[in-house]
Amino acid sequence: MCGNERGDDGFCNCGCILNWAVVMESERQSNRSGQVVGKETAGAFSAKLGTNLGAKSGAESGAESGATLGASPRVKPGLDNRGLPVGYGLKGDWEVTPRQTAALMMGEGKPLLLDCRLLEEWEVCRIDGAKLFPMQGIEQQAEDVEDAAGGKDKPIVVYCHHGRRSLQVTATLRGLGFTNVKSMAGGIDLWSMDIDGAVKRY
Repeated sequence: MCGNERGDDGFCNCGCILNWAVVMESERQSNRSGQVVGKETAGAFSAKLGTNLGAKSGAESGAESGATLGASPRVKPGLDNRGLPVGYGLKGDWEVTPRQTAALMMGEGKPLLLDCRLLEEWEVCRIDGAKLFPMQGIEQQAEDVEDAAGGKDKPIVVYCHHGRRSLQVTATLRGLGFTNVKSMAGGIDLWSMDIDGAVKRY
């Protein structure tokens, strides 16, 4: 990590991503309550997603976030230091950022990354590791989603093109008894802008 002071959203002032495992481990060691993520602590956030991330050193986390994800530690044009469009009001109880999603996908107990777009969109581009469950048939596919996630209490992150359909699917899955579901803000389009430019935009 860069060593700068962290803000309330868990990111430092220069905008570099902090691996949630590092955040949780540092807070555990200092016996503090954890950094605030929206209205939740980092520990509560991970607990709600059912994660079991292994702690990494700052050097290891920095290497992974740079080499694996190609993420820049600098604030990118049009995005704030969370990697979200400037002025975006993150719904902390319902959404995670692409940067948070990327960190979760690198840890142990990583969530099911559920792509709720159409098959035609999936064929244009997708995020590595994702599984396709189109929004139109999500209720009929509930058992398959449960199997893919490993249970209704297991973590699921839903994404679509821009983050609207994924919020609807998140609400639907919660209504069906899934307890650890969140939507990825900005969808695959923001993922391409901030995390992996090799993912085609459309």
